[in-house]
Order: sequence, then structure tokens, then C-alpha cells
Amino acid sequence: MAADLANTANWLILYDSIITAQGVAGSPLTYIPISPVTLSESANYPFLRVEADYQEARSWWRLGAWIEFLVNENNPDVEVGRILAPVNKAAIIPKPLFLDSYRIRATIPYYFEEISLRIEGYTGSL
Repeated sequence: MAADLANTANWLILYDSIITAQGVAGSPLTYIPISPVTLSESANYPFLRVEADYQEARSWWRLGAWIEFLVNENNPDVEVGRILAPVNKAAIIPKPLFLDSYRIRATIPYYFEEISLRIEGYTGSL
């Protein structure tokens, strides 16, 4: 049986938020880049669905966020995989086959002033 990736009932929301970069006082065109978003819970979903939306994205921009798979080997986290999530599109990202469990970090491009980020894990059968 194949994974039913189109069925919305098979997806669990892990993160859903709009994040805005912090402005710098006295300099209206300057801001501090958005910090990476690290999900605190360990995960083992075979697929992630990621939407990284930015209303002000230029038509030629491709990067919405880097999705990084982390494992904890007695601190600090070790990055074992990184996949590009496109801007203003949904992407299905398979977990690396060699991982049983992992944590997720999303790194936002420094030039984004705001992002709507949604990460879901696939809970359906494979």
C-alpha cells in the first residue's frame, strides 16, 4: 500500500506560526534576522510537509527555509541532513533513511522580514 500523502487526515501539525524579524531602534530599514526555529520534541515521521510563505518574496527567489534533521549526541545537536523548502509552495520532504528519530530545525533566510512557517508530520500508513 502506498502512502496517502494527499489525505489531510494523515498529517499532524508540528509547528504553525508567523514570525517577524525584530527591527532595530532608530533605523527603520534595518532588522535583526529571524532566528532558526528548533522543534523541541523528537520525531520519527517518514515525511514532513513544509510551507514557508513570504508575501514580499521576489519572483526569482527559491529558498523559503532550510529544513535540518538533527540528532543529539550528548549535546550539542548534530546536523545529519539539510533540505531546501521552497518559498510560497508546499514541499513534501522524506526523512533520511538512516534515521530512526530526529529533531527538526528550520533556518530562515536572513533577508526575510517575516515568514509564515508550517511544518507537519505524516502519520498515515506507508
